[in-house]
Amino acid sequence: MSLQRKQRRFNYKRAAIILGLIFWTVILLLLILQTGFYFADKNIKCWLPDYDKIDILPILDKAELTANDYKVLYNQTGLTEIGINRAVAKGEEGVERICAIQDSFFCNHEVEHDHFAPWLCTDYIKDNASNIYLEDGDIIVTSSANLSFIRIGHAGLVIDGEHENVLQARSYGALSSASNIKDFTGTVNFMILRPKADAETINKVTEYAKNNLNGVPYNLFNFNEELKTTQCAHLVWYAYHKFGIELVKNKNIIVFPFDLARSANVELVQVFGFNPNQLWTGLF
Repeated sequence: MSLQRKQRRFNYKRAAIILGLIFWTVILLLLILQTGFYFADKNIKCWLPDYDKIDILPILDKAELTANDYKVLYNQTGLTEIGINRAVAKGEEGVERICAIQDSFFCNHEVEHDHFAPWLCTDYIKDNASNIYLEDGDIIVTSSANLSFIRIGHAGLVIDGEHENVLQARSYGALSSASNIKDFTGTVNFMILRPKADAETINKVTEYAKNNLNGVPYNLFNFNEELKTTQCAHLVWYAYHKFGIELVKNKNIIVFPFDLARSANVELVQVFGFNPNQLWTGLF
């Protein structure tokens, strides 16, 4: 056999091996994605307290709440001191809102799954949970959206607290736009967060978002500094970044809703569907 023919045969074998490796790598990846999606889909739940629901009205009737009162109310409603104070300022209406939130917190919600693309799913509950009064500039995050076994979640920026309008970048083919908070309170879990910034700065952020962040095309792989495209967490990050509020320290990575939830520059207002003593612990 000539040297040239041996070389061709060697090249054919090498090409066959490489193609075989690529083929089986793809098959393995697809199998991992499908297996992860199956177990993620089966195991997602709306967290339910394993302790008793109590009558919180005697606490709410107090003229002044103690640190322990706020702790009890947090474990009964998912509302922090910020959230409780927002409601108490509304008087009797606010107390009724807190009680409704407690009812949602202790309700055993049935979970439904919306499979909207291969290995992509959003988890919902049949009835919307009650939420605390919103303020302009609040951030809403949920881990309800998953890609296979990865909890990619979703996020939004409140641009009109009075009317509960939340600016969101939803998905490919859609432009960023505002819609109702029910897009989040109907999911299996959510957190309402308040950035650590003065009122004047937050007002500037929301005005900027209203006027400049509507109608931006979606792109999951947006690396932060540009606004030609955006995605849900990037949109929120970008709005605050424009005014010197850094919700995520490392700007060389894609911003995830999980990054916003774990930011040192936000304070929790309300949690629903997460264990209040663990919150959102990871992407997996």
